[in-house]
Amino acid sequence: MTAVSEAAQPTPDPASPPTAPGRGAARPALVAAAILLTAVSLRPVLTAVGPLSGDIQRATDLPGSVVGLLTTIPLAVFAVSSALVNRLARRHGIEAVLVGGMLVLTAGGLLRWLPGTTALFAGTVVLAFGLVAGNVLLPGIVRRDFPHRVGVMTSLYTTAMSVSAGVAAGVAVPMAHDWGLEWRGTLSVWVAVAVLAVLAWLPLIRERHVPGAAAAGRPRRLWGSGLAWQVTVFFGLHSLLFYVCSAWLPAMLGARGLSAATAGALGAAYMIAGAVSSLVVPAAASRRPSQRPVVAVILGGEVLGALGVLLADGPALVGSVVVLGLASGAGFALSFLFFAVRAGDGPTAAQLSGMAQTVGYALAATGPLLFGLLHDALGGWTGPVVGLLAVPALAATVGFGASRAAHV
Repeated sequence: MTAVSEAAQPTPDPASPPTAPGRGAARPALVAAAILLTAVSLRPVLTAVGPLSGDIQRATDLPGSVVGLLTTIPLAVFAVSSALVNRLARRHGIEAVLVGGMLVLTAGGLLRWLPGTTALFAGTVVLAFGLVAGNVLLPGIVRRDFPHRVGVMTSLYTTAMSVSAGVAAGVAVPMAHDWGLEWRGTLSVWVAVAVLAVLAWLPLIRERHVPGAAAAGRPRRLWGSGLAWQVTVFFGLHSLLFYVCSAWLPAMLGARGLSAATAGALGAAYMIAGAVSSLVVPAAASRRPSQRPVVAVILGGEVLGALGVLLADGPALVGSVVVLGLASGAGFALSFLFFAVRAGDGPTAAQLSGMAQTVGYALAATGPLLFGLLHDALGGWTGPVVGLLAVPALAATVGFGASRAAHV
């Protein structure tokens, strides 16, 4: 693939990675940097909300259920807009859509810095539309540009997502209280990473790669594929587990008698453990055509971790949280690997990613709300913690199919 002039039509995306004139060996490094910067920008604007929910409630006089919409709204936007991203990529080029997405994310983040609850929620909706471009397109770019390093690159960018999510949650309160940013500034400052991602993509934007013409017919075929549905539901369940634990795990641990500080620290430990497994699992799992043994270990770890959160005390409880984080982080990262390895080429990977995220985030968006309602109905967290056990049980019904050596 060669770069085309700015006035030329977008060129179909080939199966092998393109090489732009004048860049040579520097191009893969530039693409890798752009992927990682994009990945880092995708989670902090969401995970920084939870630790600051009390500040937001006090400043806006909104009830907790309404503040919780700041996390649920982006998931709903992901669900309704993921399928549109590939259409935009075919019209304008993959790189251009990513640049546009990062600019929209930046605009939404800055809008949340303005006074008033209208700006807060409007900015959340806007930035969510920016996030969805990176969510959908990164797996296809990895498959296109790094066909022989899919596992390694998937490990790197899912780890970047997990680490940035954990860091944003862990430093949100100090940034707001000790650094003088207050809660609005803390929610908005993370868009600086999106600006860096834009700068990384700009040298690549004139290549204007688009999915080939054959890709336009793939969505209907994917929606009728049993394997595609297995990948989709596996992703959706692990997204649900991540967002439920991000929203409610500290409260679940507090109900076990832990202090707010200790419960919060273990919530951060959950995310850090997920980052560790995200770094290791995709690279290791991609070495074999089937990932069924990996799925078995992940599901077993999730069951063990959830049981520990329900029943264990002391160091065993801490260990259970770490095991749950390792297992659920591995499951989430493995889902992104499935987008690439269950597809035969980059365009199919992007289409599968779009389908999985359309349905998966719709499923994930129900999780925090349903677990909160379950808590209110039962008057405690024991029932919702038992509900955590249902996630790996359901994932087992699709995970072993999604991990078999096959292409959609």
